[in-house]
Amino acid sequence: MTEVEDRLREIDIKNDDDALSKRWFSSKEMDLFVWFDVGSRVDSFQLSVDKEGSERAIIWARDSGLSLNRVEDGSRPGKHPGSPIFVPCNDVDLNEVMKKFQQQASDIDIEVANAVLDLMS
Repeated sequence: MTEVEDRLREIDIKNDDDALSKRWFSSKEMDLFVWFDVGSRVDSFQLSVDKEGSERAIIWARDSGLSLNRVEDGSRPGKHPGSPIFVPCNDVDLNEVMKKFQQQASDIDIEVANAVLDLMS
C-alpha cells in the first residue's frame, strides 16, 4: 500500500438534502461519512474500517449515540447478493480504530477529524 492509499482523502459528492450536508473521506482501508446540520455541527457519522477484510462500522448519531457493528456483505451463495446490513457486535477494538483513524486522517479537515475522535471517545 502506498502512502497516499494509507490516508483518508475527501471525495467530492453532491448534497441533495436541505437539512443535512454530507462529506465523504476514503482510503484503501476505511471510509468516513459525516453528516452536518444547518449549523455545521456533526449530526452523525459512519466510519467503516477493514473494508477488504472483516468490515466493521462505527456509527454515531446525535439521537442514539455510538454503536459498533459488523458489516454483513449480503452475499447469499447461489443467489443474487443482497444489500449489506449492520449487525451489532462487541468485537471492535475502539482504541485501535482511533489510532488508525488518527494516522489516516492527517490530511483531512482537522475540525472534522477532531470531532469524530471526540465522539468516539
